[in-house]
Amino acid sequence: MKHQTYTLTDHDVEVISCAITALPSLGLEDSCPDLYQRCVSTGSKLITHQPLDPQDYSIIYTALSAVREICQGQFSYVDPDIKERCNEIFFDAGRLLSLLGTPQ
Repeated sequence: MKHQTYTLTDHDVEVISCAITALPSLGLEDSCPDLYQRCVSTGSKLITHQPLDPQDYSIIYTALSAVREICQGQFSYVDPDIKERCNEIFFDAGRLLSLLGTPQ
């Protein structure tokens, strides 16, 4: 990821938290058995303003990317409520992806 000089706003934290809650619904547990726990840990750190580590940034990037893919129809099996939430944060998720860069 890019060297972070951007401070997340409360709205950014809300957008990321929403994206993180959508991630476990994608059925990725086979490739990442501890995905749910990672999402909970990262979300908790965000909400309590604790420092984030590279693994947290990876979860955030993956979740924000998943929002884009859900909105573009790449996960047709996603619950309509989750898709609706993703549609609501689509543009903010894209903005945050451009700010954060790609994980390294």
